[in-house]
Amino acid sequence: MFLLSSSRRNSLDILSMIINFIDTFLLDSGFSPSEAPIY
Repeated sequence: MFLLSSSRRNSLDILSMIINFIDTFLLDSGFSPSEAPIY
């Protein structure tokens, strides 16, 4: 049970890291749906 929750937490951390990386890349390239009106 502990290993399952730990593995799930690790996968969620990796997923959030990937999402943060993609968000940073999109913001750097100036293409982001939520930030479009600002640019």
